[in-house]
Amino acid sequence: MKSLMVSGSDEFKMVRDLVKKCEEHSTSFEERWGKISMEFQEWEKSIAGVNSSLLSHKMYFLKLLFQEFPSLQDNENERIANIIFPNILTREEQLTAGQTETTIGRVRIVRREITHRGGLLLTLEEPDGNRFTHEFLE
Repeated sequence: MKSLMVSGSDEFKMVRDLVKKCEEHSTSFEERWGKISMEFQEWEKSIAGVNSSLLSHKMYFLKLLFQEFPSLQDNENERIANIIFPNILTREEQLTAGQTETTIGRVRIVRREITHRGGLLLTLEEPDGNRFTHEFLE
């Protein structure tokens, strides 16, 4: 199974570059990034990692990333979500959603972020401008 953590992959490089830029004043970036990489690679080879979906691999990596760099959860969350989940419910995508039990309406995704529980939180906008959020979990 191909995972996110292939060091030559575009996703890996983009996340690393973003984190490094955010941590530009930190003298321990390389050590902290190495810790995440090592722990993820060990998990990836474990029974749990081998038997997990690509989405689970990505979510586990994000868990490690946000534990080691907690400021990313608040400051760069949407940019990281866009790198890791480029084709899953993207911003400006139109969805059909239930407004009530009997009506269905079109909504537009205006924001995506990763929650502390490991879900993908979408801020959705109705045609009249009203906004609401919905969290998707695996």
